[in-house]
Amino acid sequence: MKSLSETWTDSKILNVEYINLSDPQDDEVQIKLGSAGICGSDLH
Repeated sequence: MKSLSETWTDSKILNVEYINLSDPQDDEVQIKLGSAGICGSDLH
């Protein structure tokens, strides 16, 4: 399954890319998010 991944770099650049997800193991779960947000205080 492909998923959208967002990561911050050291130079404060937001990278957005699709990544491949492996199937969850027997002791893991996989959830699907409809949306997410970032608080402004998280950007410090």
